[in-house]
Amino acid sequence: MRARHILTWVFLAFCIFIVSMSFLYSGKARVGPLLVGIPLLVLLVAQIVIENRKKEALYQSGQGTSADEGAPLVTRQAHRFYLEIAGTLIGLIAAIYLFGILIGYALFLFIYLKLYGEKWLFSIALTAVFSAVIYGLFVIGLRMVLYRGFLLTLILQ
Repeated sequence: MRARHILTWVFLAFCIFIVSMSFLYSGKARVGPLLVGIPLLVLLVAQIVIENRKKEALYQSGQGTSADEGAPLVTRQAHRFYLEIAGTLIGLIAAIYLFGILIGYALFLFIYLKLYGEKWLFSIALTAVFSAVIYGLFVIGLRMVLYRGFLLTLILQ
């Protein structure tokens, strides 16, 4: 199985977990995870269907054989790309856990932009606009209480 297939299935399992756990929350608390989780579930299922159709087309055209199904078909560069994706997701989850949703997303976005060569002013401006939109949409508009993070919760106790 290719690395991207494995990553897609891991994302799907994580998304199913998030959506199913959100049903344990009260009415308002489950809105956020469901608004993000259900469209993501649909997109992930569509991605799996597309990948399977491509694989079937390769086998029907004679370009794929059953012998190479278990062989790794990804290059080192592709492996590095998927490891970077996994690393950024783990970093995002850690930032949200430690600093909360608003600060975690802002920190993640800023670091991501700087790592990929964006200028300081652009990175700061985009992070500020993103944070304001998230705050306005969820905190002011939907009146949701966002997760404050482990460290902020410790400090405010």
